[in-house]
Amino acid sequence: MNAPHLEQIGINGGRRLLTGRPLIEEQPADPRAHNEEVLRGAARLLWRKRGIIALSVAVCLTLATLILLTSQKQYTAEASVRVNFGSGSASNPARIQMDAAAMIDGETKILRSRAVADRVVARWHLDQIPAFAAGPGLVSRVLGSLSEPAPRDDLPTGDAGADTASRSAAFLRATATVMANTTVVSDNRSYIIGIRYRWTSAETAARIATTLAQEYLRERQEQGLAAARGRQVAEVVQLSQRFGERHPALQAANARLAEIDGEIVAAAKAAPAQAVTLDSFAAEIALPAEKPLVPSSPKPAVVLGLALLLGLVGSSAAILLIERFSIGLSNERAASDKLGLRCLGTVPAEAPDHPHNNAMIREAVRAIGVAAALDVRSSTCTVVLITSSGPNEGKSLLASTLASIMAQSGRRVLMVDAVPDPTRPNRSREKWTADAGGSYRVVKLGDGDLSGGAVEHLVMLARNEHDVVLIKAPPVLILSDAVRLARLADMVMLLAHWRKTPAAIVASAARRLRDAGITVSGLVLTNVDLYHYGAEQLGGVGHFLARYHGSHTSIAPPEQASASAK
Repeated sequence: MNAPHLEQIGINGGRRLLTGRPLIEEQPADPRAHNEEVLRGAARLLWRKRGIIALSVAVCLTLATLILLTSQKQYTAEASVRVNFGSGSASNPARIQMDAAAMIDGETKILRSRAVADRVVARWHLDQIPAFAAGPGLVSRVLGSLSEPAPRDDLPTGDAGADTASRSAAFLRATATVMANTTVVSDNRSYIIGIRYRWTSAETAARIATTLAQEYLRERQEQGLAAARGRQVAEVVQLSQRFGERHPALQAANARLAEIDGEIVAAAKAAPAQAVTLDSFAAEIALPAEKPLVPSSPKPAVVLGLALLLGLVGSSAAILLIERFSIGLSNERAASDKLGLRCLGTVPAEAPDHPHNNAMIREAVRAIGVAAALDVRSSTCTVVLITSSGPNEGKSLLASTLASIMAQSGRRVLMVDAVPDPTRPNRSREKWTADAGGSYRVVKLGDGDLSGGAVEHLVMLARNEHDVVLIKAPPVLILSDAVRLARLADMVMLLAHWRKTPAAIVASAARRLRDAGITVSGLVLTNVDLYHYGAEQLGGVGHFLARYHGSHTSIAPPEQASASAK
């Protein structure tokens, strides 16, 4: 006898739940509630990983302490220069202020210039000191510190007016080091320019800061004398063209030119200047640099604070990113977010050594049945297909436990095992299974039954004789029989191994079913480590099963169970 068509056995009527509205009408998601749930989930995850975060913070603080202990202390000394400008109109103070601000900026650029740094290097012969001649680069500084492990508190004898014309490679590197460690700040209101120098020796920092101020004044004095000499040369040329060589005006101009040349030579050889006065400009060292008593860097509070922040933020971000981009499904929210599937529940992993493992599994499966509305009695038979994307996903455990629970409630249950058996590929058999929950009928199909129309005929007859039919189907991505069997079912449960089966594989299985016109009613996470899952999903079913339900049904963690046994 040929198998009847699907329309004749009422399959289309039974499939209306698949192609119509979902089993449980879900309310539209509230974005605010969703965001709050995401934040709570992140907080629970970080709290569960608090040991890793604490270890990361301890490592960062230890490294920061080692850096503080091994790094050389840096001292910053500051010298102050007061400038005065005589230009401008007394009737326009705003113009004076604007011109003075621009001039202050110009003076700070002179202080930062290579010319002033060259004078400092030449005066103290810094090119002969490896720490300076090594250059400001990181590798060069390391090599310099190896050449001179202890900071020098004294410099070579100063040579005022030393020649800066001959610049060797060491001289240029020393100049670059001086410029890299020099900071110039200005105050346009008080006309005070601060010259700061940072170095590993407090005394050296103070000397170079003061020397920078002195050489700046010498540079400005020589610039003023050079400008005066230029004007005087122009005057001599002009007078020589108008008058003869013996004209008194020309002789006076030549005398003044010779006087300026003498001043230039004397200024180059003179001791460091403390003040300089030009036609419209005057400057003086208001406050020479003093030896700093407290290092400016590294600052322990800042370094330890940054290490603490790095440990907290870095480890938390790493944990959240790993969780976000993990390939497996770690909780019900991940199943909903990554796959867009409703998660019916979780099934704990089998633990033979646990005295109450079976009770926990039955309670979890009972919750799945309630979520799928299988506890609601109906006048028609409900056909449920249980499948997965790959093998070893826990289909047998869920099907047998659900069948036992349904039978315990007085329902007539048939479980159809459609997963091929390599040891008996062509033999079908039937048996009754009885346990503490109740008895139910089990039919094991052979390969011939799957390839023909026997399955359709079996389901048609079972709808008239049973209240619930559970079909344990082969993996969706391995055998196409799963898709054919799914067309006979009113409800399709897709199983996924907790934290093991990649979300992309589960999505492929759901997409294959959807392409065949079949809607997945819900996802079930199997082989769940209930205690880790419960700690992460605070407030979920797994949490209460692991922590509280033991007081009612003897479901308790192993250590609690052993303690109660004693």
